[in-house]
Amino acid sequence: MPPPRRSPRRLRTNACTESQGDVSPDGETLAFLSDCGGPQSLWLMGLEDGAERLLVRHRRRTVLGNPGWNRDGRRIVFSSNVRIGHQIYLWAEGVPEVQRLSPLTRGGCSPRFSPDGRKVV
Repeated sequence: MPPPRRSPRRLRTNACTESQGDVSPDGETLAFLSDCGGPQSLWLMGLEDGAERLLVRHRRRTVLGNPGWNRDGRRIVFSSNVRIGHQIYLWAEGVPEVQRLSPLTRGGCSPRFSPDGRKVV
């Protein structure tokens, strides 16, 4: 959504299913889910230049959900059913693999960082 009194603008046009966008704290990057080029995956896109980057792709028939940035824009939490039910995962800048945060007996959807950015709730 644009500032008041401005029209919304389309960010992407393609044949993919894309949803659940979350803008980075600095307002420069959109984290979103897309099935472009394979199963539903977590992507980033620059809002000014449209440059896109695939962050996380799990295996076929995986459903991801609700990406959310931390306050400094260096981590994103999201859910995925890649192994068993929906579990909470963390992508962190500079770390090669995502980390599962939730134990197998407790999964979850719609993860978010606490206001102080220290915990995932």
